[in-house]
Amino acid sequence: MKRKELEVPRLKLLTDKKDRRAEAVGTLRPAEARRVAWRFGKAEVKKDEDVEKLHAALQRLKKQNKELTADNFELKRVQDQMKRDIQQLLGKRRGDGLNETKEDLNQTHDITSEQLTHSICEQWHSLKKHLQRLESQVATQPIRGENGNHVIRVTDHEKEIVMLKQEIAASRRLIVMQQQVMQEQLQTAQNSRPPSQLKGYYFLEEQRRLQEDRGMLEQQKRTLQMERWNFTEAAIRLGYEAIHGFRETEKLRWTKESSQILQRVRNAAFPPGVPQLSLVHVLDLEKSGYIKPHIDSVKFCGSTIAGLCLLSSSVMRLVSEENQEDWADLLLERRCLYILRGTARYKFTHQILRDEDSFFNGQKVSRDRRISVICRNLPDSTDSAQGLLPGLKWSEN
Repeated sequence: MKRKELEVPRLKLLTDKKDRRAEAVGTLRPAEARRVAWRFGKAEVKKDEDVEKLHAALQRLKKQNKELTADNFELKRVQDQMKRDIQQLLGKRRGDGLNETKEDLNQTHDITSEQLTHSICEQWHSLKKHLQRLESQVATQPIRGENGNHVIRVTDHEKEIVMLKQEIAASRRLIVMQQQVMQEQLQTAQNSRPPSQLKGYYFLEEQRRLQEDRGMLEQQKRTLQMERWNFTEAAIRLGYEAIHGFRETEKLRWTKESSQILQRVRNAAFPPGVPQLSLVHVLDLEKSGYIKPHIDSVKFCGSTIAGLCLLSSSVMRLVSEENQEDWADLLLERRCLYILRGTARYKFTHQILRDEDSFFNGQKVSRDRRISVICRNLPDSTDSAQGLLPGLKWSEN
């Protein structure tokens, strides 16, 4: 736009030069005028064409100037409308962020279209930031009334009212449904009520069924009691007679690392193909606890007993049943594996000494809480005849 405005004076200057040249030609003598006309004839024709082109360009520039003026007027009208809308929207709550917008809106109306568009974009971004800041302030600050009490927003209050109405409607439907079910049950009970002369008969029938059920229950209890006696005879004998100060359990499932360790114990203690008990016996013996001399029952475990000693070292004593003077003390160090089979399994009792009695080769063995993990194989009818097998084996794990 500025470039075109600068071209207008240049065109006027060229027009003035042409007029001066025409006046100069008029003052020459006829012969000189003819020579000048002959010399500059073609140049004049060319200059006339240039002047016509310049006039056409000037007309185009004027037309473009009018269009730009109209666009500028339209943009200024939109800007004024936006200014009024912003003032009505924000009112007194506009802050420092809108002062810059107001200064931008009061700029001169002679700015170009590009500058005006850039100014409008900056104003709009400033307005958006200001609105976002106001929304964040409203969201973070609780609404309070004149006396400082908390005020519930209208939208939240309406939502709570709608939710309460829905819950009330659902409760009413549930109450109506329950009333209908109760009425149906009452009607069914009234319709199925036996005649008055048969009330005693129904009572006797129910009493007879109750007696039959009690008889079946007592029979099952006796059966279960017999099973308990058969399968826990060794546990009762071991727990209540031989062991003092202990806790025990039988575990089937182990972690991956523990299963690998138990598999190493089984591979070391039992030959391949020997059926083993799937449950592993875990015995937790407290510091003051001890195990009296005993031989594990052949009804519930086979010819081999493998135990893993954990947490604390201890002293195991083996005593022959035939000759009490034939005995041996074994030092079961922490993390060691001991295996009882053959003669040591059937002909010798084994026990864990008390803490105050735990001596090995004249040295005191301090004992603390002790946990033993015991693996057994299934009982066999020939186990009682294996008293001549090698007696005892132990190793470090």
